[in-house]
Amino acid sequence: LDKPLASPRPRTSPGERRLKEIPTPPQFKNGVATVMEDTPIKVAIQAMLDNHVRAIPVIKQQDSKVCGMLDCMDVVAFLARKVFVLGTGEDGEAEEAGTLLSQRGTYGEEEEGDAELLWNATAGQLTNFSGQSPLVTVPDTANMVQAAEVLLAYRVRRVPVVNSAGTIVNAISQKMCVQLFASQLAVLSRNAQHAEAVEDHLRTRTLEKTQQSVKDARVGEGQLVKVTQRQSLALVIKKMVEEGANSVAVVDARTGEMLNFLSSKDIVELLVTPEFKFNMFLLEMQKTSYFKLSEKKWRKNIVTAKPTSSIMEVAKAFVDTDFKIHNIYLTDERNRPIQQITLFDILPFALQERLMTH
Repeated sequence: LDKPLASPRPRTSPGERRLKEIPTPPQFKNGVATVMEDTPIKVAIQAMLDNHVRAIPVIKQQDSKVCGMLDCMDVVAFLARKVFVLGTGEDGEAEEAGTLLSQRGTYGEEEEGDAELLWNATAGQLTNFSGQSPLVTVPDTANMVQAAEVLLAYRVRRVPVVNSAGTIVNAISQKMCVQLFASQLAVLSRNAQHAEAVEDHLRTRTLEKTQQSVKDARVGEGQLVKVTQRQSLALVIKKMVEEGANSVAVVDARTGEMLNFLSSKDIVELLVTPEFKFNMFLLEMQKTSYFKLSEKKWRKNIVTAKPTSSIMEVAKAFVDTDFKIHNIYLTDERNRPIQQITLFDILPFALQERLMTH
């Protein structure tokens, strides 16, 4: 007698895969990148740069469990609040006078406002210093959709994945979720011609929505922060923290045309470059144009779009740059920035449409 056919295993979509089944990103040679809580901040910064991340989990010595997240913005916030104070120039324009002054240090001593305030700190002391990187974890039994929901709910760049013992086994980022979203969009687009598909109505509706312009879909309507190429980096640091902005658009002081943009990662990377040698005075004196006009490594390929660009086009633009940028600026007909779109702006659409699970 013929054996009865086994019931087919239910198909699991990429978004429904358990996090324990998802490998760590290829740039992490020895599992997920972490630092210990007593790691000197110089070493922690270098670990973030070496692993191409903007936030890194911090681990306790006692039990090897996650005790916090160190974000590039935490370092920038420390600079703004503990090293720099905003002075006023002779013309009364505070915005052109980022001034380095003596200030009471972190540990209750009167310190010179220089690198020692920062470089004496540890990774554990700076976790969530900005208030933008609270510690939140997800279990390895959760799936990618649930991880994306946590990223959005807490507005964090990365969320550690822990096993039943509380040990970190991975970390899910905005990048990983948007990659999944974009890949699913591509699949839907390729298969759109198959009208006989069971979920064709869903595919059609989703594709139509992703072809909406970002203006019509009201994507990325958050605050746009701008600085001019004449302003000091100290001022940029202060403004980023005051506005809660992870990046700022650099515009021409006369025309308003977009020249460049600076992110918290750019500031952190600058701190450990040999030419600065951790010299806060040089950082204060440099104008934002340093990033555009000095060494070639600081020059950026700015990715801009128009308000008429579709959601699909913007999502694809992030992927095409291999996520080397986390912001895309919308510009007007005179190349003046009018809006910015971040990975956070793309994720809600994916979750709303449940595209990650189809």
